[in-house]
Amino acid sequence: MNRTLVLADAADAATVRRRIGARATVVDEVVRSHTELGCVRFATADGTQLAVLEDHVGEVAYVAITGPAASAWAEVVSREVQCVGVPEALAMLGNGADPRQWIRGLSRLAVLRGEQADPLLVQAWTRALGHPSRAVRRAAIRTCHGAGWPELRALVASRIAADPELRRPLEQLAAHLERLA
Repeated sequence: MNRTLVLADAADAATVRRRIGARATVVDEVVRSHTELGCVRFATADGTQLAVLEDHVGEVAYVAITGPAASAWAEVVSREVQCVGVPEALAMLGNGADPRQWIRGLSRLAVLRGEQADPLLVQAWTRALGHPSRAVRRAAIRTCHGAGWPELRALVASRIAADPELRRPLEQLAAHLERLA
């Protein structure tokens, strides 16, 4: 079983690490850098693996849990700190123009997205790629990298001509998404 929980407040990652660390063993720690997410990996006696990850660019922290006690650990984390799902991440985008809210919301959606395209998420990335703020459009490009959804490939391809300012990153994203197909 696998579970991923996105923390409502990235600052809660320290609380989660302490809570997990009281009952599990640290097996790896990666200090964040420009190319690496901060990550502390834990293992439990029953073989459950927990990773507390922090993406400083998108200001999102999350816990990836795999193994036999994933659901139980997800309950522990959820009792300790507030977590958000897709509806809350979409609500962050709202109709506002605040680029920081968009960037945070897109970062959360990137963690929460599934293997199959979700029309609401495709719509969110469509809005983000057409947003008036260059920072939001760049965040949309960054957060699309992990999805191999055909709908995103078509969307990115259509944006190349529409956004000459970000043509090169869009072309790179299009090539990357094609490789995922």
